[in-house]
Amino acid sequence: MYRAEKVRGINKLWAIEGVNEQYDIEEEQISLLLDQNKPDEAFEYINVMLKKDEQNDINLKLLSVSYLTYISSDFFLTSKNYQGFIKSSGKAEKLIKQLKSLKIEEINEMLLNFEASLHQSKFKYKLSQEGKFAELLKDHLQLAISNYWRSLKCCTNFEEQYNIRNNLANCLISTGRFIEALSLLNHNINSNSNRFQSNASWGHAMEYLKEASLLPDVPSFYFEVSERYLNALKVAPSEHIMYQLKNDIERCKAKLKQFDLDLTKENLELNRTQEQKEFSEFSEFRKYVLKNELSLNEHALHCHCKNSEKDNLSIGLYGGSTHINNPEKLKKLERYLSRVKSEFSFARLLFYKFEQFDSGSLQFYHHDDVETTSAQVDDDLLGYDIEHLRTSYRILYGLLDKIASLILLHYNIPENGKSVYFEDVFHQFQAELSGIENIHFFALFSMSLDLSQSLDGVKVGSLGFYKKIRNKLEHGLLILNENETSLENGQINISEFKDFVIELMRLSKSAIFSSYYLIRTETIMIKE
Repeated sequence: MYRAEKVRGINKLWAIEGVNEQYDIEEEQISLLLDQNKPDEAFEYINVMLKKDEQNDINLKLLSVSYLTYISSDFFLTSKNYQGFIKSSGKAEKLIKQLKSLKIEEINEMLLNFEASLHQSKFKYKLSQEGKFAELLKDHLQLAISNYWRSLKCCTNFEEQYNIRNNLANCLISTGRFIEALSLLNHNINSNSNRFQSNASWGHAMEYLKEASLLPDVPSFYFEVSERYLNALKVAPSEHIMYQLKNDIERCKAKLKQFDLDLTKENLELNRTQEQKEFSEFSEFRKYVLKNELSLNEHALHCHCKNSEKDNLSIGLYGGSTHINNPEKLKKLERYLSRVKSEFSFARLLFYKFEQFDSGSLQFYHHDDVETTSAQVDDDLLGYDIEHLRTSYRILYGLLDKIASLILLHYNIPENGKSVYFEDVFHQFQAELSGIENIHFFALFSMSLDLSQSLDGVKVGSLGFYKKIRNKLEHGLLILNENETSLENGQINISEFKDFVIELMRLSKSAIFSSYYLIRTETIMIKE
């Protein structure tokens, strides 16, 4: 996986009024030391700068944190200089606490990114020290994910959005949330193809997913992955990165050789042309589903050819397999999985119908079927199209709770009359679920933390408000309008709510894939 470039020079991000690039010389000196692979000297240079800081200069602190997080993660941690990592990350953490105490709104986004980077690095460090994955996920990696999500929401700089998405995607990959990571990387690739990180990270994410999930071996997979590596190679910024990418490409070449295929420009073009031809023959709805990455089809994760025409996600393998579950248990699992898949596809259809809603072309219902009373608030958006959107959200959130029950069924854990909810199932059944080591289990655990409003009284998830929305939809009065969002007053801007629905749909899709892969990898016996 490739990290995004280090945080930009601080005066290019934000500066106190009247400050004019006063630290250019310091930046150049630190960069020079790092270019010469002298992180210890760079660290000491920053320490000297801070000791001379008699004015409590915010810009100097921000500049220092920027480089300290970079040095600790990309130099000390990668070279296994753990003493240097502890010193530099500890210094950065202290500076972040000082800056947070100032409560300056303009630097909040930067501090979120700095904290996220530190937690991401601490996760890797403690994992290398044989820490327990589940605990480190909760204590560090999940906080990095939450901070990156929050930072992405408030960031307005195009280049920095790219960096945040790439770093967030790499965190998600570490938790096993490959499906969401691929969507973020695709967003970066489509919006800025002149940077190498997301193309390279996409290729690695697909290869990790294939290995971790027992995806079938097909030539198109290696053509697509190779193409991403080749695109990254074109814009690789250094010889070291070019060397890594060439190794990635050689690995794909070797795989294609097993199919008696060569990685040539002609074969890449043929693969792409065939995919585009078959995609053009799909219905408009299916094109919409694939373009927006909303299918339940694992071939569609890398290719939109005829093999992506249907939602056919399965716990078995295309090449044949043996399931170790007894027939009755397998029947129960399949029933849950089919129910979840059916509800997701219907929620997706409702969302599509909202987007394409044209009352005049419908023969069986019309907006005028329902009259509103004179007491109806003018800004409350009503009608069949709006109900499509609201119902889509309710279904998507509800199917996550079914996945929680599916997890318990898979591990033969009785619910014992308890109310089971996805966002706290791992906490509620902590004793029964402890000790499980499966990347897809960790992916589901991470998603539940994202949705949790609190864990032992500590706010964890960046998406905890999703349940508040669901509760107001189900049990209260939630008004969709074109005004500003105020959940406390039961109002959401229609455009924001639409974004919430599509984000929830992608999270639900990811949870469905992880559920299938969890069952597949723990209960499938591969035929030799």
